[in-house]
Amino acid sequence: MGAIDTLAKAYVGDQDLMKFKTDFGIIMNFIRLSKNKKKMLEEFDSRKGERRVRNTGIQLLNACTGSKLKYDEKTEVTDMCEAIQGIMDDSKAEGREEGREEGRAEGRKEGRKEGRQIALYELIRDGIITLSEGAKRAGQTEEEFQAGMDYYFAK
Repeated sequence: MGAIDTLAKAYVGDQDLMKFKTDFGIIMNFIRLSKNKKKMLEEFDSRKGERRVRNTGIQLLNACTGSKLKYDEKTEVTDMCEAIQGIMDDSKAEGREEGREEGRAEGRKEGRKEGRQIALYELIRDGIITLSEGAKRAGQTEEEFQAGMDYYFAK
């Protein structure tokens, strides 16, 4: 729980925050729920008409919470559900990109491992090292290594 959240709860309870129909209530509720975007979206969705906040309030939220709420600079107010949905969509896109990068890194790692394995197979075939030494370097039993080598050369 952050310092702002603790401060808000110390003076104004969760139920009391719901009584504020102004930007203050919206801002304080956002801060209170800022760690759980899904719950936040549900909360603001249930408020219907009481979820629009001035863009200066959005700027304040972004500064206080490190959020990246989007707002249209051409308008004076922003619907919080749209702003929250925007950061959720951005989070999903970032997650997909992180997943892709992790997949690429894993693919590179597997490729290096396979390349090393092939190099060992060829060193054994050429009589430079023994099957026992190749298996040891690959971290496999001789049987596992032999099976892999048989499969590779059968292609």
